[in-house]
Amino acid sequence: MVKAVYAGSFDPLTVGHMSIIERSAKIFDDLVVVVGTSADKKEQYMFSAQERMLMIEESVRHLPNVKVAILDNGFVVKYAADINAKVLVRGVRSPDDFYNESLMDEANSLMDSTITTVFMRPPKGIEHVSSSFVKRYIVGPDGWQGVVRKYVPESVAKALEVKIK
Repeated sequence: MVKAVYAGSFDPLTVGHMSIIERSAKIFDDLVVVVGTSADKKEQYMFSAQERMLMIEESVRHLPNVKVAILDNGFVVKYAADINAKVLVRGVRSPDDFYNESLMDEANSLMDSTITTVFMRPPKGIEHVSSSFVKRYIVGPDGWQGVVRKYVPESVAKALEVKIK
């Protein structure tokens, strides 16, 4: 049995994140999606960690081997070791993402060399979709409620509609 961890802020969860979750759920026996909080981002979150966790749980109901957890300002590699996960899944959308994730992989390897990092790219056509993209460019203008559903799961679209009135 191979357990994997896919961590991110998921503020909000996007179709790119869901693609990685769904593909990872097919590859690994168990997947834990970890909602992270970062000290440098705390003031900038649109949704609380609990709200993000609930949106993800609703979006992954169809995936029986996926669980969701919250990690508050800790090292993901340490969390993975604590739950006996052997793989960290990381999404990369661009060469810059790959470079930054490679640096993190090096640091993680120094903390625990038994945990492997696997990089996944989003499908063609949605490489540009990120949580920041959704918040900056999609949410807000007249008619955004219909457009946002191309970029986020339905549970997230509904939560955004409640949050942005």
